[in-house]
Amino acid sequence: MRHWIVTLALFVISSGPVKSQNGLRREKSSKKRQKPVKKHWAFQSRIIGGNDAPAGQYPFFVQWHGCGASLIHEDILLSAAHCDLIEYNDVIIGSHLRFDDTVPGAQGRMIVERRIHPNFNDTSMENDYMIMKLDSPVSITPVTLNQHASSPAAQEMLTVMGFGLEEEAATGGSDTLMEVNVKAYSIEECDARYGREVTEENMFCAGTTEGGKDSCQGDSGGPIIDEFGVQIGVVSWGYGCGHADYPGVYARVSGSLDWISEQICDLSDTKPGSCRGEPTPAPTPPPEGSLPVQISLVFDNYPEEVSLEFIRSSQVLHRHYEGAFSGMESFSETLHLLPGDYEMKLMDSFGDGMCCKYGNGSYEVTATFSDGNMISLAAGSGIFNDTLFIGLSVPDDPNEPKNEFTPPTDAPSPEVNEEDLSTGQNDLIEGGGNDMDRESPTADCVDNPSAPVCAFLTENLEKYSYLCQLFQVSYDCPSTCGACAYFQR
Repeated sequence: MRHWIVTLALFVISSGPVKSQNGLRREKSSKKRQKPVKKHWAFQSRIIGGNDAPAGQYPFFVQWHGCGASLIHEDILLSAAHCDLIEYNDVIIGSHLRFDDTVPGAQGRMIVERRIHPNFNDTSMENDYMIMKLDSPVSITPVTLNQHASSPAAQEMLTVMGFGLEEEAATGGSDTLMEVNVKAYSIEECDARYGREVTEENMFCAGTTEGGKDSCQGDSGGPIIDEFGVQIGVVSWGYGCGHADYPGVYARVSGSLDWISEQICDLSDTKPGSCRGEPTPAPTPPPEGSLPVQISLVFDNYPEEVSLEFIRSSQVLHRHYEGAFSGMESFSETLHLLPGDYEMKLMDSFGDGMCCKYGNGSYEVTATFSDGNMISLAAGSGIFNDTLFIGLSVPDDPNEPKNEFTPPTDAPSPEVNEEDLSTGQNDLIEGGGNDMDRESPTADCVDNPSAPVCAFLTENLEKYSYLCQLFQVSYDCPSTCGACAYFQR
């Protein structure tokens, strides 16, 4: 027997009419209807089983009265069609505090038009999509929408956020944006719980087998994203909140991507290039000069405790949250990284690492040159407590062709003979060319690229370019050696 529960009743507040795709928004029917709970995902602490989201983590998240939404273009929002009952039109984009537009980076706007998916069914909840036009564009980066029908894969870790209820029986939402991690279910698992009420083309399920983590009333219309920050779905409905037997159900973004794109082109005041018949840009190729770097992990018996971050200059470039590796014995992935220094951070929530009481875990990071040769950048056992920091350096590819480089001609280079260059080379090899030792004849070229030795090297690259392979030479002559593609600062 299907369970029906009134949704949105706690959150709907009257206001003036909003323009709909058919003109002024329609009047609400006086007949009360009951529907499955429309959910609103959030991170743990306030939402079911969630935590406070870091300030600025989700600038594309949109606060609305009783629902959420996501910024998908400068002046276009994506939400759930069942949220059309809300009559307030003001929204705040980019704030992690409830209806506080004084947060740095937050921007307030008004909804001026709404368009519900033409095939939305408020009984089956199929095609639970709604596009909304803002009164003016915002200067906030929109979220990227998923284009692949195969996403999310079963067991893929996803993150949902919102200001909804902390408990199913609660009467008010969170004051802080919340986030929670959940896993995508296979369609078979979803069918087993909802009896084929979930349509694979435009819905998917996500939750935890033990329950306790979910979105709830007040989160509807908000985004659910993958580990790369790509929006996979829209918070839609479910039976209750945080129930182990009933995961949350989401509207699959890829299931209506064509319709969403059409609405952007029709409504936006700043239409993207694809709306003008320009071809869709090809996938971004790996950065020029980057190397494929493979991360390989072997887990102990508790892979769900492990999380990973890949860091450069204190900025997290790539991460896997706790629970992402559940059920895995090992894991491998490839990143394309530019030469430079990085740090890999392994974390274990239980504090016993990946070795050795409950299995023998390990890690390895390798890089592959264009000729197929592979080198190890870091490797070790899984012995650590709660956190392991692993420093590694991605080298240049020695097989990359040298770029032709013509030095500036507006100022003549000082006269330097080969003996001077040799002296500078020897000093560098002996370690005298770093910032702490200003005796090296090339030390000042960090601040003055026209220094004698670097100038000579620039003019004689064909003969002496091999010197750029020496770390100190490439460090002290970054303009020259960077130009010949041996080293990138």
